[in-house]
Amino acid sequence: MKNQIELTQRPIIKHDLIAVGASVSARIEQLNVENLVATHETIKSMKDLRATLNKEAKEFEAQRKAVKEAVNTPYSEFEEVYKVEVKEKYTDAVNVLKDKIGAFEIRIKEEKQANIERYFQELCQVEKIDFVKFSQVNLKIDLSTSEKKYKEFCNEYIVKVQDDIRLIESDPNQAEVMAEYKKTLNASKAITDVRARKEAEKQEKARILAKRTQDRENMLRKWNMNYHDMTRCFVLAIDDTITVKQSHVETYENKDGIDECAVLELRIKEAEAKFNNSQMKPEQEPNQFTRPEVKKPLEAPKEVKEEEVFNAVFEVEGSMAQLKALGAYMKEQGIKYKNI
Repeated sequence: MKNQIELTQRPIIKHDLIAVGASVSARIEQLNVENLVATHETIKSMKDLRATLNKEAKEFEAQRKAVKEAVNTPYSEFEEVYKVEVKEKYTDAVNVLKDKIGAFEIRIKEEKQANIERYFQELCQVEKIDFVKFSQVNLKIDLSTSEKKYKEFCNEYIVKVQDDIRLIESDPNQAEVMAEYKKTLNASKAITDVRARKEAEKQEKARILAKRTQDRENMLRKWNMNYHDMTRCFVLAIDDTITVKQSHVETYENKDGIDECAVLELRIKEAEAKFNNSQMKPEQEPNQFTRPEVKKPLEAPKEVKEEEVFNAVFEVEGSMAQLKALGAYMKEQGIKYKNI
C-alpha cells in the first residue's frame, strides 16, 4: 500500500539560545552568587535577586511552552483523525478475524479431546479399570499434536496403572493401599503412606498397652500383690491362692479388665478380713526344697575349680506355694532359669 501519511514540512523554531545562554552565564557570574553570604544586612538584597532571577527564568519557560504547544497542536489534530479513520478500523477487523479463528480452533480442540476421551474410556472398559478418570491423565490438548500421539500416551498410562495394581496386590495391606492409590494414582506414595500409618498405629497401640499394663500393675501392688517371675503371676501377700496372671494384665480389654478387677478386689477384701479376724497364725507350708543345714568340720581352703555348666529344659507343675519355694531355692543356689 502506498504511503498515505508523510511530513511535508518540519517545524521551524527561530531562536538564538547559544547567545542567550552565554549572556545568562555572564550575568550569573557577574552577580557572584556562589560567594554571596547571607547576613542581616544582605538578606533582603539576596531575596530581591532571587525574585528577579525567578522572573527571568519564567519568561523563558513561557516562551518554550508556547513553541511546544504550537508544534504539538497540528500533530494532536492529526493523531485524533488517524485513530478514528485508520487505526480503529484495522483493529476492529483484526479482532473479528481473531474471534473467528479462535472459535474454530476451540471447536477443533474440543472435538479432538472428545475423541481421545472416548478412546480412553473404551480402553479402561477393556482393561476393567473403573476408577481412573480422564481428567487424572492431565493431558494438555493442542492443535499441533496428533490424535495418534495422544492415544499412544493413553495406552502407556493404562499400562502404568496395571503395573501399579500388580505391585499393590503383592502388598500385605492391599485393600488400604488400593484405597489410597485411587486418590492420587501414585503407587509408591500410597504404599509409603499406609505403612507409615500402620507403624504409627502400632506404636500408639504399644504405648496404650504399656500404660494400661503399668496402671494395672500399680493397682495390684497397691493391693499388696507381689510379682513372682517364675510363675509370671501377681500373688497376694497374705493368701497365695489369690493370683493374677501377667498375661491377663496385658491382654484383657478394658471392660473385661474392669470386671475382673471388681471381682479381685472383693476377694482381696474377704481375704484381708479373714486374715485380720483369724486368731491363729496360718500354718506354713513346708518348703520341700529347703535343704537342712549341715555343719561340716573346718577344712583348709582348697583351690576352687569352676564347675562345668549344663542346660536342662523342663516344665514344672505345682501349687503356688511349691512354685514359689522352688523359685526361692533356685535363686539361693544360683541356678539360672528363664520362663519358656
